Parts: sequence; structure tokens; C-alpha cells
Amino acid sequence: MVKDNKFYLLGTEEGTKGPEFNVFEKVGLGLASGVLKIPEAILELGAGFVDYAADTNLVTALEENYPRINVTDGVGKFVEIAVQYGVPYTQALKIGGKLGAMKGMRAASQKGSVGSKAAAKMGYYGAPAIVADAVTGSARDVTLGEAFGLYTGYEEEKEGRTGRELAGSVLKQKALGGIEGGALAGLISTAVGPAAKGILRGGATGAKYVGAAVSPIINPVAQALGAKQVGNAARKTLNGVKFLKEKIDPISMRQLKFMQNDQLTMLQTIKKGMGRLFTPEGSMTREGFERFTLSENVIKATRGDLNLYLPRAHKEIEKVTKLLQSKYGDVTLTRQQALFKDINEALNPAAKGDTIATFKSKFKNLNKEDLDNLTSSIKNLKDYGDEFEKGVIETFSPVIKNSKGKIIAREEINEAIKSLLDRKIGAYYKAFDRNVPFRFTGKDFEQKKAVAIKQAFEILKKDRGKGTSDEVLKNTAAKQIKMLINQAETHGSEGSFFYALRDLKEKMPNKYFTSIEKEMLRRRDFGEGKYALSLRNLLGYEMNPLKSFENKYMALATQYGQKRFMNDIISLDKQYGAANAGRDGLGRQEKFMFEPTKSKGKLLDDGVNEADVQGIIEADIRQQMAKEYGIKNLDSIDVVRVNPAVGEDGFVKAKAEDVFGIFDDINPLKGKEFYTSSGINKSFNGMKNYTDGLIKSPLYKSFLMAKSGTQIGKTILSPVTQIRNFTSAAFFALHNGHFGNPFGFGKGNFSVTDVLKTHLDELFPDGRVTNEGLQNLAKDAARKNELGVTTGSVVQNEIDALLKDIVKEGGSYTTTDDLFKKIYNSKSFKSASIPTGKIFQKLQEFYTKGDDFWKDYGYRFTKSQLDQAIPQVGKGYSDKQVAELIEKAHLQLFKRRPNINNIEGNIKGRKELLEEFSAEYIKNTYPNYSFVPKFVQELRRLPFGNFISFPAEILRTSANLVALTGRELAMNTGDAAVDSFFRQMGSRKLMGQMAGFSTGPILASYSMKMLGMSETQYDALRESQVAEWNKYSDLIMLGKEKTKDGNVKYRYMNYAYQNPYDYIRAPFYSFFGATASGKKMGLDMEDRLLKGAIGSFQSLFSPFLDEAILTERVFDAYRGTKKGGGKVWEDSDDIGYRISASFAHIVKGVSPGALTQGANVASAIAQDVTPYGKQYKLGDELMALLSGIRVYEADLKNNLNYGVNAHLREIATDKSRAGKKIFASNVTPNTVKEAYREYVENSFSSYNKIKKSLNDAEILGLESRTINKLFKDRKVRKDIRKTLSRGRFVPPKWRTFFNDQRFKNIAKERGVSRFELFPRFETMQIEQEYRNMELLQSLDSVRGAIKVNQKETQERIAARSLGTTADGPPLVVRQAQTSNQPMSGITGMSSQKSASDRLKEGDALAKDVFRSLST
Repeated sequence: MVKDNKFYLLGTEEGTKGPEFNVFEKVGLGLASGVLKIPEAILELGAGFVDYAADTNLVTALEENYPRINVTDGVGKFVEIAVQYGVPYTQALKIGGKLGAMKGMRAASQKGSVGSKAAAKMGYYGAPAIVADAVTGSARDVTLGEAFGLYTGYEEEKEGRTGRELAGSVLKQKALGGIEGGALAGLISTAVGPAAKGILRGGATGAKYVGAAVSPIINPVAQALGAKQVGNAARKTLNGVKFLKEKIDPISMRQLKFMQNDQLTMLQTIKKGMGRLFTPEGSMTREGFERFTLSENVIKATRGDLNLYLPRAHKEIEKVTKLLQSKYGDVTLTRQQALFKDINEALNPAAKGDTIATFKSKFKNLNKEDLDNLTSSIKNLKDYGDEFEKGVIETFSPVIKNSKGKIIAREEINEAIKSLLDRKIGAYYKAFDRNVPFRFTGKDFEQKKAVAIKQAFEILKKDRGKGTSDEVLKNTAAKQIKMLINQAETHGSEGSFFYALRDLKEKMPNKYFTSIEKEMLRRRDFGEGKYALSLRNLLGYEMNPLKSFENKYMALATQYGQKRFMNDIISLDKQYGAANAGRDGLGRQEKFMFEPTKSKGKLLDDGVNEADVQGIIEADIRQQMAKEYGIKNLDSIDVVRVNPAVGEDGFVKAKAEDVFGIFDDINPLKGKEFYTSSGINKSFNGMKNYTDGLIKSPLYKSFLMAKSGTQIGKTILSPVTQIRNFTSAAFFALHNGHFGNPFGFGKGNFSVTDVLKTHLDELFPDGRVTNEGLQNLAKDAARKNELGVTTGSVVQNEIDALLKDIVKEGGSYTTTDDLFKKIYNSKSFKSASIPTGKIFQKLQEFYTKGDDFWKDYGYRFTKSQLDQAIPQVGKGYSDKQVAELIEKAHLQLFKRRPNINNIEGNIKGRKELLEEFSAEYIKNTYPNYSFVPKFVQELRRLPFGNFISFPAEILRTSANLVALTGRELAMNTGDAAVDSFFRQMGSRKLMGQMAGFSTGPILASYSMKMLGMSETQYDALRESQVAEWNKYSDLIMLGKEKTKDGNVKYRYMNYAYQNPYDYIRAPFYSFFGATASGKKMGLDMEDRLLKGAIGSFQSLFSPFLDEAILTERVFDAYRGTKKGGGKVWEDSDDIGYRISASFAHIVKGVSPGALTQGANVASAIAQDVTPYGKQYKLGDELMALLSGIRVYEADLKNNLNYGVNAHLREIATDKSRAGKKIFASNVTPNTVKEAYREYVENSFSSYNKIKKSLNDAEILGLESRTINKLFKDRKVRKDIRKTLSRGRFVPPKWRTFFNDQRFKNIAKERGVSRFELFPRFETMQIEQEYRNMELLQSLDSVRGAIKVNQKETQERIAARSLGTTADGPPLVVRQAQTSNQPMSGITGMSSQKSASDRLKEGDALAKDVFRSLST
């Protein structure tokens, strides 16, 4: 900052009031001033004492030379006072509180009468203020007494005083300030408690009245729209739409999925393919797809639970370890292992008795609080494991019922699952943990390998056969250990490694791993003894109970999730029952798995020939499918048997064994036969991707890794994006009608605060959540994860999916969490003093919560609504009736039936059904990565598109919202009360969507009027004075500034960045905006429509088709030109500069958001300018950083400057393009003429663009003299200035090409005269035809005017040939008319000229007339 005069470091006596200081600058200046005034006041106190004693003038010298910031605005002054007085007071209170007298006052303030407590409290809080304010308060600060006129102010009193007199005034003023400060601090501290309670009570009462005030507005509208008549009208409308749809397209997508491809028409084939690519379920039915996602959701739920429990246990173990260290000295490895061993035993599922109590008894020397915390954290894990295993057993071991339906036993559990359940906690192998460094090479590993071979040899010697030498056994031992290492390297997880070993050993027990017992492999543990220890060491074994616990239950979760999915499929199939033709005979179209009416065994028993059995079964299945889906042609039906054992066409990968028995219920080898379509059958196993071949390339995998890393930097590591991710997601709630209270004030059973507290507790459980509360938190989070509600951010899930794609072909990281762990576990990050791991983890969690918070809020809101809508059991409704009512409503809303039965075949409870119903709403109306279609999943692997899943989800959820709104309004369950509630829910959605889509235009219009802008000015700004990405959007106007040099600047924010649903409106905005702008620019109708269509297409598809962030930067560097305009390097630059500039451009583009945003703030503090000449503003950068709102500036003078540059570039490009044709070796006169005409017309279009921009700048307040000065300063050519000022076109000269040396050389080489090769007369005529044509009209209009002129000329020539002389009336050249006049006020020349004038100017038309007359 620059010192302007002897008093002020920044500013003058005018202070900080005025539009040139925004609120953030005022805050910053207030902060800086407060900091500056503290040392000034201290120096002032010392100078005052010295001057008073020695009659010197130190105070005067201080006032004249000490740097100051004159803060005069309210906001800045508040910050200044808070810093100047608040900070010293806090320190004074902290120091004074340790004094005996102060301790006495504090004790007195807590006991005794009300008066004595108040007095003691005032003394305790007031005394430090007397001292602090007297020391740090400046004499020039106005006191309260001075402000109220109780005594003369310092500024008035000091007039004419110096030395001792001035010092006396200073000391007096500081003393008064201290006394007032003490009284004020005491009064505030005494009254703040009662006042706060009163305010809270008042606030609660106010909220009640606000709710009461809002309810009469929202609820009557909802009730009016929810009237029965509205429902009838909505049903008629939907039925009409359905009728038309069936007439136009009689074959539904569900029917097509059960029809053979070769039986379809071309249009049906296309439709089926589109459904496979552009719907979430692809070739599967939606019912099956919904159940299929359960498997992944269970894994997410388990991961979420462990992420809550394990950090707490880690923390408590670490604390106890440190306590042991302080008590017994350094904690040895043996002591730490003993602690881990105790934890292993406590968590051992097979251990008998109260293992937690036994664990607690071993640490009696710890204090009670530490011991309780440690024990509770371990107990949480134990309870979680027990509950989890109970669920696994119930899922894998179905109940057996007697003839009356009573449960009498459970089936025996699968052996593989049992071995997983029985697995002891404790074993952990680094070889299978991708987040820690482990190599199967190196000196240390080779030593461990040698020990393992030696121990294997010792085992083999015990069972050596006759005649087997030691050498043979040693070779066998070496081979077996080598194979074990190969298997460990090949298989990325502990589970797959042990199963691979077990599989080999079972197939050829006498060949593979003869030194390892089968029981070891079953338990996934090498057991005890020297050999077992050597094998464990070989794989990086550690005793780590928490990591082992995590590995065990994540392994169980994978199988558990798949089995629950399978059970749900079977249960739903039983609920569907037999195939059903539906009420209209077109089929129910729901059931997707079919069992034969008679099994193969039954048919054989009936005497059917075995060769005919399969044909009979398939014919039976076709009949069922035809009935269910209303398909008349049985031969067109696609039938395939579901067989998990057949590899790619089944549920299990080729050559993989279903060791866990997950698919036993549909496995023909187990006597279960089900049939479905081939597409659905393949979908269960996951469809192949078209781009699988790409990711097999190591180079392309590296690119994808870089792409995902760049996207992480722009999202998770970007503060602006983090904040915007949270704030913009609020619109999902708004569009769903999730605002206010579900059905009126006071009827909701939750609040936004409740949801916020839940997610803050999940983010920061330490110090906020007890161990018991942690269990409740985990259960709630797990349930929402299983239901698919809190699935995390769509964007982050897309990045995770990209990483999973990479890992399929040999990569290392499957999620952003894995990638971050690898980064912050590296040596570089571990050596850093900052806790990088925790920071990264929290950033990921924050980003996830940005989406999950609003999904959870919507889920609770919907559940509250449905709780009101669906009747309670016992109030005239049975469990079955309530379940059937929910089933009917669900079917009408989502066109699919919910599973109302549990795994045991019983009706689910009302609570569970409402949770599932509510979750279905959220999955369909809030973005969810699980529902991203196949096409988008393919696109994410390509070098194009950025975060493409999010716009795809906006499209899906928007369509679903519209459909659900209509269906809720049309609800017809047969229960009038229920239907009324659903109609009200639909009306709230309707109001929410209306509010969401209208908020932007309303705010834009209001801000425009507040700024005094007209609609013409607003359109001019949006059309030509803002960045390309802000054009035609709803711009919220924030301010206007006119500078001393005549420039005009507008400040605004783009509402589109705050509202994710703006993506839906953007194509319409772009179309109408571009066509309106094109009309003003003089484009032809077809060109305007084309421009609008292209803009609309780009708005809709640019997220999918644009170059990815990394790709764009690489391509920019290659071509030397930035996609958005500007140069990376110039053609004249040497190769070294090109490389360095390209590298810098790429690095800047892919740098994490935190770095670029932090750099912007630093640049603003340093008062730097952007590469485009604009000043960084600290307030704008801080606002973007802290709120996610970016403020933009339209600098009219700067825009015009760049407009001139763009115009000159276009003219140069057009000229170069024409030159390539004219200077070609095979050029002809006709080529020259057409190239020149194209050059002239392109120049005319280019002038139209800059003229439109110039007119818009003048409309927005940029004066003509400012424009003229800019042109002169830029040394813009005279012909350009003349064209723009007159608004009439001056064509480029044809002589430029005629006199060019290149053309002369061509003529010389071809041995002809350039006068013969260059059609001078024709090009001269073209130049004259376009001269003085008014700008801002279309080329069609110009061409039309030229044709009219030519016709009139021909008529005149014909008239003269009949005897009319040259002395007749002057020739008139007609101009095309346009309403777009130049804004500068400079009028053009007359369009009428005499023939002699035209002849003197070389007018081709006049020459033509002259020739005709002369002949």
C-alpha cells in the first residue's frame, strides 16, 4: 500500500465510505486499522507521560508520522473496534483472572444475593477493560460521553495545544476511555445471560409465528391443488398421455427386453439399444436393478460403520500406549503386542464368556476414565461384529418351516461363510494392503524367503517318501514357496489368495502346497510354529487387531451384500406369484424370473421322453412370459436358463466357483431352475464395456489416472467447489417441495438442525458423541446406506468409478480414499509436519456430506410426509392392509412393486416399509451415481467430458420429478384420505419446481431495477459484454462503477452456478438469447436459428463432449492457442519458450483448486492484475473462497479492447484464407473474384460483430469520446475507425492482392500478364457494390440491395441507349434498410452521388455506364 500523505497509510480524510470499497475490503481495512492502532495507542500513552513530565512534543510527532487507515464506514469501524479493544481485553481478562483479587470477585459472582453477584460480576469483567482500554485506546477515538455531548471532545480540545498541555488532553482522553470501557464491559457481561435467554425465547416464539405465517400461504395452496377435482383432472391427463403413447409406440421397453433381437423392426432395435445405453437399468428390469444395487450399498454401509468405530478405537489405543510409555518407560514391541493380543482375544468371536469384562480386568492400573473409554471403544467393535455376524447367519441360513408356517429350524450354513465367521481377529498381511509400501523383492524379503524355504523343507522331510533325496525336497520346497509368492502377487486381496491356495490344494493335494495343512487355508491363518511364522513374515504379517477386524468384516460384507440381493430377488419373485395378464390384457410387465410349471424331474416321472423335456419347459416359459408381458408372437420371445455356473452368461465370472453358496437358490446344479431373457441374465453379471480395450493400454491407463487426479484437484481439493457443492444441493430439496414443514407447522418430527447435527457428529465424533451415541449414529448411517439414500457425491463416485476401471487392468487404487491413503502414507508426506492424512480424509468426507446432508434431509422430510399419509396399524388397518396400501401407492408412483415381504416370507413392518418407500423417492429425485446410465459410464473413460455423471443425473431426476408430481396429483389408492395427502405432496413439488426455476429470473430482474438498468441495457450486457460461459444466463447485478478515464464497469454474479437445475434451462436460454442477439447483429433468419440451435446443443451436450480439463490443456499447448481465446505461445517464439510456456499452461490448468484460489487471494492482497488486465479484488476472491460465489466484472473498455483484437485477428485470418486461394499456382481469374468476394463478405460479418459490441457498450454508458480515445491510443487503422463511426462498410481493397509480390511471381512463372490473370474490373465492381452498405444487416439483405442496384443500372443503361443523354438525373444507388443505427451519433454520408462523382472515385458501375454511353 502507498502512503498518500503524512497521516494516512491508505485513503484520505474521506475515509472508506463509497462504492469503491466493497464489504470485504471494508472488513479487511477495519482489521488492518485495528491492528495498527494497538501499538499506536501504547506509544501514545508513553509519549503522553514523557511530554507531560518534560514538556516535549512526542505526541505531536507521533500523530504526524504514524501510519493510519482512516476507517469511516460502519462495517469497517465495527471490525476495527473489535480488534483494537477486543483482543487486548481478552488477554487482560486471561492474565487478570489469575490474580487473587480477581479470583475473589469471580467466586463472589457465583454466590450470595442477586445484587452482590451482579456487582462482583461487573467488577470481574469490568476491571480488565479499564486497564486494556486505557492502554490500547487511542486519544482520537470518540468516547461515549463525547458522542452524547457530555464533555468536549479530544479533537476540539487539542486545538492550539502542544507539549505538556496536549499530553494532559491525551492522558485525560485515555482515562475516560478506560472508565467507559470498564463500565460497558461490566454491564454487558452482567446482562448478556438474561438477554440471551430472552432472545432465544423470543426467537423460538418468532419462529413459531413465522411458521404460522408461512403455513397459511403454502398449505392452503397445497390443499387447493390437492383437491379431489385436481386429482381427477390429473388422472385424465395422464391417461390421455398413456393412450397416445400406446398408439404411437405400442411395444414398451419392458416388452422389448423379453423379445429376440432378430424379431424386432429397425426402430424397435434402436429403441431397445437406447434403453440399454441411456437408462440406469440397461438390459435389466428396473425391479431387478433396484435389488442389484443392494449388494454395493451393503458394502458402503459396512465401510461407513467401520469409519466411525475404528478411528475411535485407534485413538483410545494410542492414548493408552502413551500412558503405558509414561508409566513404564518406552513401550517395547513385546508390550505393544501384548496389548494387541488382549484386544484380539476380546474381539474373538469364538471366545466364551464376557471377553470385554476380561479385557477390562487386565488394565486396572489405568485411571477409570481412560479405561472406560478404551473398553467402550473395543466393546463397540465387539457388539458391531456380533450383530453383523448375526445378520450374515440369518441371510445365509434360511429358516425351515413346518406345514403350518412355523419356524422349526435353520438350514446348515455354508462352510466357506462359516470359515470367514470363525476367522480370528489379529492376522494382517501388508502384502495385501495397497496403501502401505510392500515389495516382493529386496534383501530383507530374500532373507525371509530363504527362511520359509528352509522351514518348508523341514516339514516335507517328515513325510518324505522312500528314495526321495534332500535335494529333491529342497527343490520342492523352493517351488512351493515361489508359487505361494506368485499367488500373493497375482491376487490383490487376502481372501482371494487363500481361496486360490485352497483350490489348488484340493484339486491336486499331492502336488500343490503339500507343506501347508488344509485347515490353515480354511481358517485363512497359517497357525503357530516356526514354519507358520516364516510364511506370515514372508507376506508382511503384523499383529494389528483393528486392521484385521476391518479386513474380516469388509470381506464378509461383500458376500453378505450379494446374498441379500439374491434373497431379495427370490422373495420378490414369490410375491409376484404366477404370471399375470393384467387388467387390460397387455400384461402386468413386472415379473422377470420364471420357474417351469413342471420341473424336469416331474416331467420325466410323467413319462415324457427326455429328449422332449427341455423343449416342453421352454414352451411353458414362453407361455408365462407372453402372458406377463402381453407378447402375442411366442417365437419372438427370448428365453435363457439362469445358470450361475456358466461364466460370462451367468452371475459368476468364468471358471469362478460360488464357494459361498450365494446363488444356490437359482442354481440348476442345486435343483433350482429359473428362466429369464438373455439380456437380463447377462446384466446380473455386469455388461461388458465398449471401451474395455482402451484401458488395457498402460499409456492410456496413465492418462486416466492423470484425468482422475485432475478432477480430484478441481473438486475435493477446491474450497470454492466444496462450498458450492453444499449450497447448490439445497435446490434438490426445493424442487422436491422439501421446505417448511411436511403438512403444516409443528407436524414434522425433525429439523434442518437435527440433520446438521447428525452429519457433524459423523464428521467430528470426538468430544461430541459418546460411545453409546456412536452405536446409534452408526446404525442410522448404515440403514441409510443400505437403502441407497446417502450414497455420497455423484462427482466423487464418478472419479472412484474411473479408478476402478483402471484397477481392472492392473491398477492399484479403486477409490479416491485409496489414492489419498497412498499419497499421505508416502515418505514425502510422512516427513511433513502437517497432518496431511487427516486433512485429505476430512476433505473427502466434507465433499461427500455436501450431497449426503441434503439427501438425508429429503429422506427424513419424505418419511415424515409418508408417516402422515399412510395410516397407522391398529386404527382400522392391519399390517397386511397397510403393506398393500403402500404397495399400491408405490406401484402407481414408480411403476414397479416394492418387496413387502421379508426373507422369512412375512409381511414387513410399517416402519421398514416407510423407510424403503422414502428411500425410493430420494433415489429417483436426488442425484445418485448408482443410476448413471451405461452410455455415461462409457464416456467417463474417454478424453472428453468433465464430471459428466452430474448433468446426466440432473436430466434423470428432473424428468422423474415432473412424472412424480403428475402421478402424486393423480393418486388413486382407493383411500380418499391417503390420496389427499399424496396430492398435497405433489402440489408441494409443483410449487418447489416453480420456485426453483423462477428464482433466478426474479433476482436478476430485481437486481437490474435496483441498479437502474433498463432491459435493453441488461440484454446488451448479457449478449456481448460478459464471458462466453456467462452469456444469456440469469445475471444478478451487484454494482456499476464509472471511472475517471470514462470507463464503465458492471459487477455481477451468475445465478446458474448456484442452481444445478439451470442446466435444464440453459439450452432454452442459449437458443433464444443467440437468436435475439443474431437479429441485432444482422444475421439472416436461417443463420440466427442455426446459431441458436448450436448454442442450445452446446449447452446441453458440452458437459459430455467438451475436452476434459487435462485434455484441453494438452491440446492448448499443442496448438499454441487457448480454447477460450488467447495464446499459449506465439509462432515467433523459439522451441525452448514454447516448451516452458506449454508446461506452465498445463500445470496451471490441472493444479488443485486450493492452490489456484489461494494464489488469487494472494494476488489480490498484492494488488496484482489478471493476465487480461483486470485488477484482482480481495473481497471478490474471499467471497469465492468462503461462500463459493464468484463475482464477475464486465469492464466495457477492456471488452472493447479485446473486441478490437478479435476483429483484427478475424480480418487477418480472412485475408490469409483469401490469399491462399489467390496466390495458388493454379489460380484463375474466377478463383480470384470468388475469393475476394468471400473475403469482403467475411469482413462485413466481422464488422457486424464488433459494431454490435460497440453499440452495446454505448448503450451501457461508454461514451463516444472514450471509444475514440481508445481507438486512437490503440492506433486502429483509419478505415476501421471510419467504418465503425459511420456505421457503413468500407470493403478491404482488392489492390492489396493485385500488387502483392507473390501474385506477380505467379503471373511471371506462368508467362502471362497479371492484368490478364487478375480480374480488376470485377473485383473493383465487388468493392464498389459493398461500399457504404449499412452495418448490422444480414448478407442476404446486402445481396438483395446489390441486385436491385444492378437492375436499376441496367434499366438506366437501356434507357440511355434509347436516346437519354448523360445530362439526365444523377444515378441513385439503393441501400438496404435497417433499423440498427450507429449509437455514436455520427451520421453516414449520403447514399446519393452524381455520375461524375462516381466516375472520379473509380466507381465500377459509373464506368460501366460511361462505356455504354461512349459506344
